[in-house]
Amino acid sequence: MKHLANFLLAAVFLVGLYCPTSVDTVQSRWLWAAPGFLAIAVLAIVILRYGLHAVPLVCAMVAMSSLLLFTAMTPLWSLTPGALLPYTALLLLLCTDLSGVAYGRPLRFAWIAANILNIGLSALIVADSKPVKTFFISTYSAFYDQLVSSMLAAGKPVLTFASHSIAAFFFFVCFYLHLRTFTARRRNGSLLMAIVYLVLLVLLKSISAYCLFAAGAALLLYYTAGPRTVMILGSVAVVICLAAVFVTATQWDRGVASIWQVWNAPGSGFQGRYLEDGVLGQDLKYINEHPLQGVGIGYSESLWYGDSGPIELLIRGSLPLLLAVYIGFWSFVRRSLVSKGMAIAVFLMYFGFEIAYSNLLYLRTVCVLPFVIVYLNGLSRRHAFEIQETHSPAVLRPRVSLPALPEYL
Repeated sequence: MKHLANFLLAAVFLVGLYCPTSVDTVQSRWLWAAPGFLAIAVLAIVILRYGLHAVPLVCAMVAMSSLLLFTAMTPLWSLTPGALLPYTALLLLLCTDLSGVAYGRPLRFAWIAANILNIGLSALIVADSKPVKTFFISTYSAFYDQLVSSMLAAGKPVLTFASHSIAAFFFFVCFYLHLRTFTARRRNGSLLMAIVYLVLLVLLKSISAYCLFAAGAALLLYYTAGPRTVMILGSVAVVICLAAVFVTATQWDRGVASIWQVWNAPGSGFQGRYLEDGVLGQDLKYINEHPLQGVGIGYSESLWYGDSGPIELLIRGSLPLLLAVYIGFWSFVRRSLVSKGMAIAVFLMYFGFEIAYSNLLYLRTVCVLPFVIVYLNGLSRRHAFEIQETHSPAVLRPRVSLPALPEYL
């Protein structure tokens, strides 16, 4: 029973990351839903073992009540009951108390395996490995036809996430975990892994990836102030100089024009999707005309669900659902994480990406987030222990077996 939560959360983490979404390129609803059902079952067991938080519980009740109420009042004729699954999984997660779950060997092995798979498979995709690309197209097709094939044809290592934007966020999360490990343990291996994930962000070649790369580079420089900072800045300067030498003015203009086109693209650009003719144009029009009338789990082909967390919440449950989800998420993060600074960072990281995608309602996010919480808590506790060992008198130091504490990459 001691390691049961670790085994279960490790299983949720790995299944959430790598569960297939299609069979021979044909998308499967059951495969899509499988991580959600597993997460619900495991979170229920964790709640029975470790308890739950009161404030997120109230928020979850408000959120589900508003969703069901607006479903009963929806002006739309078609309903999508499957839309309740991610809400149920997310709201159950928000109620869970993860502060008492220790970072043990099962989670550690799952983390090592995930890094090996992520980096190894990304390298094979960039190297244009046909068998690997065929495997991903066949097994991880999602959202709409040809999405994965077009991403892989452009050499983007989207892995199991199908979309370059979603892959960028998960790579950034991995980068952040390695960076925090480096700041706590000062291991060069962790710093190297953080840099590798930054490189993967660039290889995704999307606005989301570039923005997250810029944020990651700033964090990297902030936490590596000193000789390492000089080396990193020097490397960047060399790359810029080489680019200036080998890139012609015409190529530079084309590159800038390409970035501007992606930024304003109606379907995927940050700015373009929020314009009147963008993919969220009808959603914004509906919210403007019906500010307090959500559609619940009603479905309309004219509305778009998924490219913006706040927009989807307003569409489905109006202001009550929006406030309940985000207040509940902050309460969950603050109460589950030992460090207040890390809680703020995790909240801003996940909430910030909501602008680009309904990230919290993505089942892979629900499966990975518990691991992130437990991992960061393990870092905080180990760091606090090492500080205590350093500053406490030798006579008063408790005899704690160091191997009992978690190890990190």
